[in-house]
Amino acid sequence: MLWDAPGRCGGMDGHSRHYQVVRRFSSLWLLVRHDGGDEGFRLSQVGFGAILGALSGMDRYWLLHAVFHAWSDGERTGREGANRRWREAAAQKRIKTRKLPSQGIVKVWIEPAGLSADPPAEVEK
Repeated sequence: MLWDAPGRCGGMDGHSRHYQVVRRFSSLWLLVRHDGGDEGFRLSQVGFGAILGALSGMDRYWLLHAVFHAWSDGERTGREGANRRWREAAAQKRIKTRKLPSQGIVKVWIEPAGLSADPPAEVEK
């Protein structure tokens, strides 16, 4: 563990967030404990550690707080977008599957909108 930053208050309420920065191989990871449980994600390669080390404990805490919320918001936005895309594809019956028993898998994908599985109707001239 490189830095341990328990919750604090300083203009905003941060009591429910406990941040730890740890090194895993050549990367720095941010571990977060909060009311919803534990989460963690890769921050950067180790070069970012020099920046964190130059900050005061209070400044480091609020920077980690901002980074966590940016990551959390991005994750939520991505999840909501993917859910919306799959719901729309299901409503339009564009979800396709293919079983591959020899490989023991099932492939699932969304056909692009506007493509139809039906061949075009023939038109008399």
